[in-house]
Amino acid sequence: FYVLFGLPIARLADRANRRNILAAGIGVWSIMTALGGVAQNFWHLFVARMGVGVGEATIAPTAHSILADSLPPEKLSRGFGIFNMGAVLGGALAFIVGGALLAWAGKAYPNGLEIPLVGSIFSWQLVFIIVGLPGVLLAFLFMLMVKEPPRHNATSEETMPLSEIIGFMKQHKRVFIAIYGGLALIQISAGGLAAWMPALMERKYGLAPDAAAPYLVMSLIVPGLLSSFASGWAADKMLARGTKDAHLKLIVWSLALSAIPFSIAPLMPTATLQAGIFGISYFFVFMQMILCPSALQLISPSRMRAVLGSLVMVCTVLIGHGSGPTVVALITDFGFADESKLDQSLFIVCAVCVTLSTLVFASGRKAFGEMMENTQNAPRVG
Repeated sequence: FYVLFGLPIARLADRANRRNILAAGIGVWSIMTALGGVAQNFWHLFVARMGVGVGEATIAPTAHSILADSLPPEKLSRGFGIFNMGAVLGGALAFIVGGALLAWAGKAYPNGLEIPLVGSIFSWQLVFIIVGLPGVLLAFLFMLMVKEPPRHNATSEETMPLSEIIGFMKQHKRVFIAIYGGLALIQISAGGLAAWMPALMERKYGLAPDAAAPYLVMSLIVPGLLSSFASGWAADKMLARGTKDAHLKLIVWSLALSAIPFSIAPLMPTATLQAGIFGISYFFVFMQMILCPSALQLISPSRMRAVLGSLVMVCTVLIGHGSGPTVVALITDFGFADESKLDQSLFIVCAVCVTLSTLVFASGRKAFGEMMENTQNAPRVG
């Protein structure tokens, strides 16, 4: 539902007030999170979680487009880097704060608790209520504090026809195949790693989830934060110096440099060595998560920015995180027929995906540079 609703929301964002759409999304996902805390059966929880996905689907189309119209081209990638740091920090806080709240709720209400007009809920459901309700206030504050920026290079207030968007993508198909294709391929390995890293820590190194947490922070969260800022800063500097293909050039070189350490990290004999090598390589691999969306916004006309940005969700969530965990599982179960070979399955997926992704991104680098040249020479209106 996150991906499914992302596309029509993106169409709306290319025409209507993006700030209002995002504020509504914040309110919806916050209320739905809290409703998960009062769910009385599976279907209640299913609908609540579905609603969270619908609310969150507003983020990428609206925020990416707002950033593109709020920042000059030479600062846009840094803006995306800082924006993405919020997602990385949020993921970290979900484990840290969520874990602490879960432990508190379990001790304070070991047998659950009664909610007026609702009934009995489990202690863990209280965590959903606590973290969900403040978001409703945040939605109102967002409406009051954030202004809708004017659209640059927009010639009308009408939504651009889908046929025109498809025609634009066909006209520059080499660029879009490179960006979306390369992103989807590398996200297959990222999705597989995200799903199976905790199991790898337990099966190979004998680490329980709580003991594995510091290694996951060292190998995923810290490199993700550093990469978010560094990649945006580097792309802006290169662009300012006249390197028109800066974004794809950075992606190609970063993936090429990290291919070997990224692939062999799961094979390391100790958890410390594995986390260290993986952390260094992940710093470079993670760059595409900032550079691809910012590159798309730089080359997209204003009235199709949200739609083209929303397709990033299809690549990362639907294709990458949707298929990555299953691909790793299939290789482990049917290729090796041995769950202890999980490290080798991850090695195969990472090696194949990072190699193919590098080649696909490289195939569109020249065309992207030419497109950037034409875009930057166009007059900026709005």
